Amino acid sequence: MPIEFVGLPDGATHLLSLARARPEQTASRNGAKGTCLLDRIGSRAIGAAQSAVDVLAFVGDASVAVVRLATGRARVRRSDLLVVMQDVGAHALPIVSLIAFLVGTILAYVGAVQLRAFGAQIYVADLVSVATTREMGAMMTAVVMAGRTGAAFAAQLGTMRVSEEIDALTTLGISPMEFLVVPRIVALAVMMPLLCLYADLLGMLGGAAVGTALLHLG
Repeated sequence: MPIEFVGLPDGATHLLSLARARPEQTASRNGAKGTCLLDRIGSRAIGAAQSAVDVLAFVGDASVAVVRLATGRARVRRSDLLVVMQDVGAHALPIVSLIAFLVGTILAYVGAVQLRAFGAQIYVADLVSVATTREMGAMMTAVVMAGRTGAAFAAQLGTMRVSEEIDALTTLGISPMEFLVVPRIVALAVMMPLLCLYADLLGMLGGAAVGTALLHLG
């Protein structure tokens, strides 16, 4: 149904004409479909290359900052380092304990089912201890740290980027790499071996629980 506007000011008439305007379609649908795949491939290739360059640049900057810390030239506050170490280590103990204990119990139970057929249940202890200390303890700790601590670090730094706190540090002449990244790298390097040993102990404890309860191993 056509609508006519009579007696409107010139500004309102111009505004209505702009609202009704439609952009001209110069390219046909077939041509757009033909170039869509190439556009996606090219954009993804460029994005992957840019991501690789960014990762290499970050690794290089972090390595330089760690070397500066080792030589005593980096400005790192000990209070921040202790807080990050507490977050990485002490606060991760509950989830590491749960996962390591469950992995130990699963290894012992599955191994006992297979070894019982050969009358070799006594080797369940060897199975759990070797598998936990060599592979499962370190792997489960790494998965927990990547999922829990890595996500926490990404959320913290992302929030600081959005709120322009990192730009404020740069404006004040403070290196974000030394102030934010280095404490987290040092905290992970210090706490990861300790958490791995703790996970090994909890895994063997879980295996011992299964061996005592189900296999009656003394």
